[in-house]
Amino acid sequence: MTIDYKIINKCDFPILKINNFTSKADLKLIKKEIIKLACNAEQRLENDSFDVPLMKFDRVFLDDYYKNDRTQSNILNVVSKYMFSREMLDLCSTIKDGSFKHIKNSTRHESQLTFYGDKHIYEWHNDITHGRLINWILYVDIDSNFTGGENQISNDEIEKNTYNIDISTKPKDNMLIMMPSWVTHRVAPVFCKSKDKLKGRITINGHIGYRP
Repeated sequence: MTIDYKIINKCDFPILKINNFTSKADLKLIKKEIIKLACNAEQRLENDSFDVPLMKFDRVFLDDYYKNDRTQSNILNVVSKYMFSREMLDLCSTIKDGSFKHIKNSTRHESQLTFYGDKHIYEWHNDITHGRLINWILYVDIDSNFTGGENQISNDEIEKNTYNIDISTKPKDNMLIMMPSWVTHRVAPVFCKSKDKLKGRITINGHIGYRP
């Protein structure tokens, strides 16, 4: 398997971007399951007293939904097949960052299905908690009709009032982004006229690391 990848080194850390992460057949299985799960997504909303909340999206925690039995889910099976393939592990071992090099020995794998609709957002944050080493985001386009929703990354440390946007990636079907969990990042505001979850920004996303 040849991986169509690019390592982005615009910051003090590497970002891995992979186009056409899965095969067309496996992507079709993923999309079929997403359509089925869309009605099971629960709203995640915090700090709604602000004009723009810090967090607003709908999410299915796949590990909990399938009771940690990955065999029940095509999404979890397909992601694992590609994420932990020999080719991926060899690629990650060449990246000059310890987070990527430890993926092959990881023991904690979290997976979520996230829907962003109109005015949904996830403001600046990092995910350095619960033994996490790597964040990953797989974009899926089923019937999208939205603007915004870029994955934006900053070289600035967290807890600043303002952040420079050093890397901005537009969602693209079957594209995977991987970054160290301590990296400052956000999902830019999404604008979508439809209330249909399948029209908005859809990602399968998660974390790789170690059990505490």
